Amino acid sequence: MKTKLLTTAVLLTLGLAGQAQAEDVPCNTLPGLYAATGHLSFTNQKDLDALQGKVTEAMDKTAEGKTCDATQKLRDYESKLLNLLGATKPKVEEVYPGTLACISMALDMNIDESCDAAGDPPRGKGPKK
Repeated sequence: MKTKLLTTAVLLTLGLAGQAQAEDVPCNTLPGLYAATGHLSFTNQKDLDALQGKVTEAMDKTAEGKTCDATQKLRDYESKLLNLLGATKPKVEEVYPGTLACISMALDMNIDESCDAAGDPPRGKGPKK
């Protein structure tokens, strides 16, 4: 919940969240997140590739039933995007109004907050014996 509120608050504070993206982008899905990321303008193509790579990894983890690993990939995505947006000279900008709102919605719908439970081990680590 804190992550969702933080992302939405930052996007709104930056004045970048707007109306929903075009109808062809299903904002509540990971493929929609991938597509919406492509609707942003980056100063460095590597940043776009890295963000879309994180979404692809999240889709793969979801298909494998590894929800918490997918959530971590989405949190990595979110962190990188917020860093790019918050840079002194922003390294990404919205080309189509509402793209960042769509991204925020996709993150909200696909990040599993239960992965923050105290009993959930960090990625790649099982319970201590």
